[in-house]
Amino acid sequence: YNCELDKHEIDEDGDTINLLDISTVVYCTGYECNIRMLDEDLRKPLTNYTPYTALPSDWKMKPNMFSELYGDIVPYPSLSCSAQNVQLEIYRYLLISNPNMMYMQQFGDSPLFEADTSSWLLLGYITGDVEIPSPEVMRKLNEKDILEMMDIHSMRERLDANYAEASDITLEDEEGKEHWSTNILDQRILAYEKEGEKYSLRCNARDMKNSSYPVDIGSFEKLNRKGEQYLINSQVTWINRLNLQKGKYTFRDGDSSKIQSIFTDQVAVPLRKLWLDLKESDYNDLVGKGEMLDNGSRVGLPQVSPTDGMAVPSTVKGKTSESAHRGSAGHGWTVVARKERRTRNQRKLKIEKTTE
Repeated sequence: YNCELDKHEIDEDGDTINLLDISTVVYCTGYECNIRMLDEDLRKPLTNYTPYTALPSDWKMKPNMFSELYGDIVPYPSLSCSAQNVQLEIYRYLLISNPNMMYMQQFGDSPLFEADTSSWLLLGYITGDVEIPSPEVMRKLNEKDILEMMDIHSMRERLDANYAEASDITLEDEEGKEHWSTNILDQRILAYEKEGEKYSLRCNARDMKNSSYPVDIGSFEKLNRKGEQYLINSQVTWINRLNLQKGKYTFRDGDSSKIQSIFTDQVAVPLRKLWLDLKESDYNDLVGKGEMLDNGSRVGLPQVSPTDGMAVPSTVKGKTSESAHRGSAGHGWTVVARKERRTRNQRKLKIEKTTE
């Protein structure tokens, strides 16, 4: 993405992949985020991100499972705030220099949910029900959020170029086997990814509290039962997308035994057929009797959940990175930043051919 021209450009140095035995090609081109109708001063915060350069010189990251592998990584002098829950010129969707300008953005992996909660916050700003802090306070709160994100492994990877470079190194043990950190379905990797997703949800909870949103998932300091279950639902869905089997399996055919309503605790009922085998005549009986396991999962599908031991299939391996995240074309401005980051660090995710 060319920030100066505010448009996407073809990466002439990108890799070429030859695919064989292709019968159908579906073009899912998405859309181009075009805000060129805005004055340059209003457009610039979203297209030319300001790096953060005021990290304290004595800052140290909290210890984690990667500390022994990476050592004490000295942060890059300027931190990229383009793909995170905070941008230096914007505070919770408000342009700091001109709070009358508001941007509805998506940072997590629940676009419709975020659109609804952020719209309540923006309405609160407009009606005066939510107080708009002074520019000085907004900048300090942004800096506070950056420092917290720097202690989260999956988020520091996208903030700090030096840390990202360290995590790009493929690690092998003495026997030449790949390190556990290269497996995106390893329990430890899932725990770190969950920590990053939880931070985004905590930010959402904060906005919901401030705007008197009608559903309570907790606070920025601590999610409640609804918030924790929402987080589990989100991660199970992601795992099901990564854990596809060869054939006609889709993420909708994955293990649903851990997915529950955040309001009633009702466990999700699995489909009685594979999603792609459903016909129009089946739609009135989507969850009828079928060949299911006792725990409500479909026979033959490997059971992988964020709370149990991980069954690691041979069909999904790769480096944990933005390319392994639950991204979609609906991620608005963060898609641009993630694409820039992948190009810059040349990170690759190896996923064997599957059919979804």
